[in-house]
Amino acid sequence: MREGLARQLAQGGYAVEQASTGFAAGAAAARFEPDLVVLSADSADGGEVLSGLRADRELREVPVVAVGRAEWTSSLTEAGCSVVLARPLADGALLEAAGGVLAVSSSSRARS
Repeated sequence: MREGLARQLAQGGYAVEQASTGFAAGAAAARFEPDLVVLSADSADGGEVLSGLRADRELREVPVVAVGRAEWTSSLTEAGCSVVLARPLADGALLEAAGGVLAVSSSSRARS
């Protein structure tokens, strides 16, 4: 799943840094200073990756697009995801969500 998501983003022109679960993902996020995190959610609360991002002072405001089960949408949103996409993804859904979230994030930063 992670490989497919990364491939879609790279084909859309985004710079992509991949990480596995847990500590490695948090360390990669801190090192890469992402504009957006795409999370392949393995639980309704986003697991330790999402909780780690939201607890980190420098990463808590980074928007997260989660890909997970449809029934997890409200839980993932409450846990701090900007957008939740249900599996299986429709063609172009990830790129559309990433572009939309980044546009909102950019305009918010410009106003600050």
